[in-house]
Parts: sequence; C-alpha cells; structure tokens
Amino acid sequence: MTDTLDDRSDAQAIPHLVAADITRSAGGKTPSTIDLASAISEIQTRSQISGASTLTVDLIDPDWVILTSGFLDLDENGRLDTIEVNYPDGSDSWWRLVGVDASLDLSGPNVTLTFEDRVVAYLRDHWGPKTVPPGTTTRAQFLKSNVDEVGRTGGVPKLRFVCPSLPDVQPLAADTTTAVASSSATPAQLTALSGTTIVQTPAQQKAAAAKASKSRGVHPKAAITVKGQPANAVQIANINALLGTAELLKAGPLATVALICAGIGESDMGAAPDTFTAKYQGVLQGDPANIDVHDPTALAAAFLKGGKGFQAGGAMALSRTVSDPGEIATKVEASGEPGSFYGQWAPEARAIIAAYGGIALGSQADALSGASAAPVSDVSQLTRGTLDNPDEDSWDCGSRLAQEVDWFWFADTLSVYFMSGPDLIGQTPALYLDRVEDRAMISRLDTSVDNTSFTHVQPTTGKKKTPSRVAKADAPSEVHLDLVCAPDQYRAGEVFVLRGCGPADGRWIVQDATRNNLADIHTTFTLVLPPEPLPEPRAQDTATGAVAMPTTNTVTKGKLAGVAQAAEIALQQKDKYVYTEDVNARGNRGTLFGPAPRTMDCSAFATLCYKAAGLPDPNHQDYSPIGATGSLIAHCTKIGAPVPGDLCFFGDSEAHTTHVTVYVGNGQAISMGMQGDPEKGPATTTGPKGFLGYYRSDVAP
Repeated sequence: MTDTLDDRSDAQAIPHLVAADITRSAGGKTPSTIDLASAISEIQTRSQISGASTLTVDLIDPDWVILTSGFLDLDENGRLDTIEVNYPDGSDSWWRLVGVDASLDLSGPNVTLTFEDRVVAYLRDHWGPKTVPPGTTTRAQFLKSNVDEVGRTGGVPKLRFVCPSLPDVQPLAADTTTAVASSSATPAQLTALSGTTIVQTPAQQKAAAAKASKSRGVHPKAAITVKGQPANAVQIANINALLGTAELLKAGPLATVALICAGIGESDMGAAPDTFTAKYQGVLQGDPANIDVHDPTALAAAFLKGGKGFQAGGAMALSRTVSDPGEIATKVEASGEPGSFYGQWAPEARAIIAAYGGIALGSQADALSGASAAPVSDVSQLTRGTLDNPDEDSWDCGSRLAQEVDWFWFADTLSVYFMSGPDLIGQTPALYLDRVEDRAMISRLDTSVDNTSFTHVQPTTGKKKTPSRVAKADAPSEVHLDLVCAPDQYRAGEVFVLRGCGPADGRWIVQDATRNNLADIHTTFTLVLPPEPLPEPRAQDTATGAVAMPTTNTVTKGKLAGVAQAAEIALQQKDKYVYTEDVNARGNRGTLFGPAPRTMDCSAFATLCYKAAGLPDPNHQDYSPIGATGSLIAHCTKIGAPVPGDLCFFGDSEAHTTHVTVYVGNGQAISMGMQGDPEKGPATTTGPKGFLGYYRSDVAP
C-alpha cells in the first residue's frame, strides 16, 4: 500500500514538501521528488534581525547525482537559476536559492542548499547609485523609496515597509530635535500576494495587523491592575485604544498619564459602565450629543485636544502649565473632585503605560499645532551606492544606513522593518514566559547580564566636549532559550517578556530564532536588550566616514552642480569605463553608473552626467536616444564665466564639433575622449585642438 503525505511523520512529510517545491520551481531539471526528498537530512530555518533570514537544506549526495543533475548549474552571468521554496508549506514565507556548498567529505551531509528570504532577494534585484538632495528626506523615507522600487502586483505593493517614526526627524549628533507604522499594503493584501488563503476572524485579523506592524500594546498576560484588580479583556482593549490615540497625537507624558488616570477614576476603564449614575458613561465621559460615548478612540482624542464635553482646552494644552497629571485629569473632566482624587491612580497609570511598551512621545507643540515634522536630514546626502561599492543593492544599502545609527533593518515574510531599539522592544509582546508556570515549554534557558559590557563614549562637537554617556552594549546582555513551539510560531524581531528569571525579568528582543525542523521539536532563541540609537551624523561628520560617499562626491539632484559631481564620481571609478563610439553601445543602457564595463563616448558621458543629476536631457531627446555633440551644443549658449556643470566644446566651429567635456570648477574639466578616460585636466586643453569655449545648457536650473 502506498502512503500519502498525511500518513507520514513530519520527518517524512516535510522533506517531500520541500523537494516538491524545488522540483516544481526547477522546471523538471531535478531528480524525482522522491529521490530528492530521500537525500534531505535536515532543513534548518533561521530568522534573524542582524542579516537576511535563511533556510538551509542539507543533502546526502555521495555520488553528486543531485549536484550534477542540472538544476544547480550557473547561467551565463555566473548566477544560480531562480528556485523558490514555500516553507512552512501554506504559509506566506518564501525562500529563494542563493548558495550551494558541496564536499566529498561523507562523514555527514555533503551538499547544502542555502535559501534567502525572498523579500531580501527582491531588494537585491534593485541596485546602483541613487541619491536625494540634502535636507529633503529622512533616512527612513529614503529606505522606503528603495523598498517601493520593488513594485506592485495587481495594484498592491509587493512589500510592506514598517517604520513607526517614518516622517520624524531624528536627533542630530550633539544636538536635540524632537508615531505610526507606515505600510504599503494591509496584511490581508499581503496574504493574497503570497498566494496563500488563510481565513481569519475579525479579532485574528486585528491581532495579525498589530503583529505585522509591531505596534505597541498591552498583552493579555500583562500584570496590570485597574483600581487594584487585574485588568480584564474589555479594560485591556480600552487601554490599548486610549494609548494608541495618545501615541498618534504625540500627546506627551503628562497628558498621557492624565488620560489613563481619568479612564481609571471615572469609569474603571470601561469595565462596568452600568454601575454609573452620571449623565455621561463610557471609558471616558464625553458629551453624547457630540461624540459616540462607546468610542474610546474618539473620546481619548477629545480628552487630549479639548472640546466635545471636555474642559480646559484639553489635557495636551493644560500639560504645558500644570505638572500634576491628577490635576490635569480633574480640570479636563470638570468633575469637581480635588486633583488628588485622580492622582491616586497615577502609579497604576504609569504601570499600564510601561506594559504598553512606553509610548513614542513627540513634541507637544507640534502635536497642538497640527504641524508634521519636515522631511529633513542632516546626514548630508543619503545614497545607495558608495565609492567602495557603487553597485550596492537596496538590501545592503538598508543594512549600512541602519548600522550608522544603530537601528534594526530586517525582513519578515512580506514586510521590511526599519526600527530603533526602543520602538522594536516597545511592541506588543509575542510571549509572556514564566520560568515556573511554563516549565514544560522550556528545555534550556541561560541568562547573561553584564553591566561591564557597555562602551562609554565621549562625543565632541567642534571644541566643546559633551558629557560621557552609555552609547550601546559592546556585547549585549543575552538570554539563550530552547522553547518547545510550532516551527514558525515566533520569529526574530518579536518581543518576549520573561518572569521568574531574576535580573533577566522583563522585555527582550528576539535577535535570532533557529530551528532544525527534522531533528528537534524546539526552536533556539537568542534574546537581547536594545541598543541605544545613535544620533543622525551631522553633515560635517561625513568626511570621517559616517556616510560612505563624501559630500563632495555625491550627486546633487536637480542642480547644475550635480552634473560636475556625477563626473567626479565617474572619475574615481574610471576602471569601470570603456570608450566606444559604437552607436549601439555608447549609451551604456541609459545610465552613468550601470554595471561594468560602462561603455560610452564624450557626448554620452556628458549627457548621462545630466541624467545622474536628475536634470532634463540637454539634447532635448528625453534621453532616448542618447544625443551627440551636435545636439548638445544646439541647446547651449556660450558664456564667459563657467560654473561646475557647464560644458566645454571643441571643434572647427559650433556647426562642426568634435568633443565635449564637463566643467568641474577651478579651471578643470573631465573628459571621456579615449581609452583610459575619464580624465581630468585644464578645461581649455583636455581635448583635441580647437577649444570653442564654455557653454551653458538651456536645461540648467
């Protein structure tokens, strides 16, 4: 009798499912699914927030039959064919083959296939120089623009970008400046894109959305009380609604504590509204003529901003002159009670806010005025592509930009996350784990908390030194945990709360989750504390390497100076350029910084410098085709005092030009006129005889 997948143990069924995906994706080049599955000895999944998550498949292939069957051959570009696996089967986790390791050592598995999270593969498909003008874009907004390049399917973005502080300007180095998750698609849309169908109740959908956005929230197992009694499900739901509103409005600490004090004191946080005899009932007591008394979100907004039955201009305005949250609550509610009445609930309120994960509190002045933070960044110029790695892809770019400020950059299923440590650890915990109560789930738990592992730094600003402070942990305190759970139940980037573990009690970020899916019934987790985010580097710090591409070598979009800057970058990468007048090759596929060899002649070089600077085609041909010296000079005016980005022409006359260069200032120009170029030299002689003069394009701003 032939068995079916349903009859097999996981150790039998899982290899068959993975082998079937490989066979299907490889288009039949593999051995049979049964033979491939029989060779699989282990399937390991590793979810992490310090790199790309991976799935590795170990094979026992002593005669290299699988290795030489054809599906692992390289293409003409030296790359593996696209082979994808869905694991766990039916989930929205997809993996793309990126590496093969083989050996003749038969003491164990001798072939390993490494698959990378498909989200990472999508981002790796987009590469090459990209810049934005200084002072126009935050670090998060720049990374979101890279993620958005992956495109859309059926009108829905392929990837979801999550950053709770997407529009916020971050504090600068040795300076102070003063949220909601941004997503390109809903969890339901992302599930549809993944090709899986998962039926969820409205409550499950809400929980899944909160988990995907890593938003803050009080977990049902949080040890919080309302008037001394453990909070029930209704109260926790109302608390989350109130604090979510305070976070969105950037209410400030005093107004937020006052909000929770009022919710406790006036209505027991909505636990038993039928016990009230007052005219207004609900989580907070608003005017039923103006607001739905059963809508805690609307009530919280009215309490914080004023109006609709709430007094004193609202808690946010009042908190600018009153320092006692109990007094603020009294005046806003206009209850007639003394300030101390509501103040008695302040300790519970603060404990509730801590269980919520704290709150991303911003400037009260900005919140009151309704102004949003301007998209400004003082990191000079954000770039994808560096002098050392001009072909940097969007995944590596995100990793580099995150490391510069000690943030987290990672992918999970169809979402990409860019989050600070405080934001990441502030999310609703995925698990509350008690060492005693949950002992059956724990097969190993090791903790290490070390105060001496922190590095103290003393930043300087010019000649003025600022006080020493703890910047981040050199070797962060860690917890190592083996937990019996479903293979994909918990992933890196989530938060565990430990209890009964002495100094390790509290919140921890899951840094790594590794599972041997055939051998083990547990997942091994590494838990860490969040590093303190570093401030944004100031523009002058870029020369020290805080930003990989120096200010003088970045392309200023939309400015004539950007033309000269593009030429300077090309000069520093001259070994990638090949001179050609071949009409079919000289345009280098329409980009100055494409893959090597970058083939072009003088006019293509000058034209593509304008394109790299984000300016219109100086040939007035929309960059298709790439123009020539004649079409360039036809749209130029001769000038006497050139500035960087102007053009220098050579020839017998303006009607018979033979060469063009890019003026870069200080009497110098960069030429692409022969093999070995680009070359820099005097503007009047870096070219053939017949210098015609300096010219300014009519597309110059």
